[in-house]
Amino acid sequence: QFNMLLGRLGGGVSSDGKQRLNPRYMKLNDFHGSQTDWNDCAFGFKRAIRGADLETFAIMERVERAATDFDEANLNEFAENGDVSKVSGELYDVLCTTVTDEAMSLVRPVDECQGFRAWHKLFMKYNPRTMARAIKLMGEVSSPGHVRNVSEVEGALQKWIAKT
Repeated sequence: QFNMLLGRLGGGVSSDGKQRLNPRYMKLNDFHGSQTDWNDCAFGFKRAIRGADLETFAIMERVERAATDFDEANLNEFAENGDVSKVSGELYDVLCTTVTDEAMSLVRPVDECQGFRAWHKLFMKYNPRTMARAIKLMGEVSSPGHVRNVSEVEGALQKWIAKT
């Protein structure tokens, strides 16, 4: 039923060998690894993936719920053709065109261009809803840095508000 629904809604079709996730047809913002930019970038990225391929989007949603690192072969049961490796590689390529700086340091070392594992690493590090991130944010919010000049107060306040 899920596969039939994907076919009707225009989920990426890979049986004819076409690329499911083509960054040329997606409007993506760069993500540099800034915590304050994560929510907007992740939202835009997931929206673009959903527009390109519903099956990939559904697997990404499952990956976000994984508490620990995982083997991508376990995701094959959720793939239309039983093999996520092709779309995972495409997701990895799209991520590589989107992330830079600190975020790229998480994506680059992922073995075998596994896009779903790379997305999981980014999500676990930057999503404020994960336990480790929540603890780190609580520490940052409860002890903001010192402001030396009165002219820096507004900027420091805005930075502090963005963390809350």
